[in-house]
Amino acid sequence: MYIGLFILLLVMSLAVHELGHGLAMLKYGVPIQSAGIGFRIPGLSWLCLRWRWREIDICIAPIMLGAYVEATTKGEAMLENLELRQRLTVYGAGIIGNIFFAGALLVLLAFGTVVLNHNIMGPLICVGTSLIICALVWFGRNIFNKYVIPIMGMLLFAVVISGFFQEPEVITREVVNEYGETVLITERAAPNISGPIGIVSMAAHDVDSPALLLLFAAFISISIGLFNMLPVFPLDGGRTALALLQQKIKTQWILNTFMFSGVAMIWSLFIYVMISDYINYIK
Repeated sequence: MYIGLFILLLVMSLAVHELGHGLAMLKYGVPIQSAGIGFRIPGLSWLCLRWRWREIDICIAPIMLGAYVEATTKGEAMLENLELRQRLTVYGAGIIGNIFFAGALLVLLAFGTVVLNHNIMGPLICVGTSLIICALVWFGRNIFNKYVIPIMGMLLFAVVISGFFQEPEVITREVVNEYGETVLITERAAPNISGPIGIVSMAAHDVDSPALLLLFAAFISISIGLFNMLPVFPLDGGRTALALLQQKIKTQWILNTFMFSGVAMIWSLFIYVMISDYINYIK
């Protein structure tokens, strides 16, 4: 019942992330070539809903689990030549957008709880905490972009890397064999990581109320922001790390190595996630 609404909120989380980047780029005069929601399928561009706004080509594609904002060639050069603070603002704007969107969902959840359950104290704490966090992030956005994103990104990167070296959990379960006998089977747990298919599958299985819908959507929005903090190019955290490295390191091959290794990691993670989704939810 709620899966359609969850997918809509998931797409909105991605769109808000890219909207943050787009607004920051426009603020500093960086021209945008295109923006959109969904994956563009080569040869099937006629399936996309397209229009132009302020010289920006906007597209909504059928496979909507994704979003993007692309600067023009001139805009990419302008972005590279912005002051460090301005570049970091552009890179961090998407993450801040995710935090604000999650905060809005939690405020909506708190309002619904008050109306339906007449419970005030819990929702009041939820609203207060959300507003305080959003205010701290907004008014301290320069500190957030320059220090919090890199530090959080490195910590998250360490957690992700350590997770690949952990032994899979061993699960023992009872099954009935062909002779009607109950036997124990021991097997290793599937990879504990989910991609788009896994996320939607979990939502379809676990989300059975408006409250859980809003709570899970807020969690996913925060997760998108945290994922983008990883210091891996071309994620926002990787671009932030590259901008900071460029202030200290002038050797181009080192910077190129950082970028190429980041792209390789992202593709490797993408393949790993797709395999995980296949094992957990398709096979």
